[in-house]
This record gives sequence, structure tokens and C-alpha cells, in this order.
Amino acid sequence: MGYFKYSICIYIILLRKQIMNQIRSTYFKILEYSIIFL
Repeated sequence: MGYFKYSICIYIILLRKQIMNQIRSTYFKILEYSIIFL
């Protein structure tokens, strides 16, 4: 049972990291486009 809980925690952490990277890259793309259009 403990191992299962541990693996879920790791999965959530990795997922969050991936989501944050995606948000960051999207944010920078939007920033680049807004700079181009300014």
C-alpha cells in the first residue's frame, strides 16, 4: 500500500513539472509574438 501511494506522489510531481514546462513554453511563445507585433 505504501509503495502505491509513493508511486502516485512521484507521478503527480512529474506531471506537474511537465505541465509547468508546457505553460512556460506557451507563455514565452505568446511573449515572442506580442514583441513581434509591437
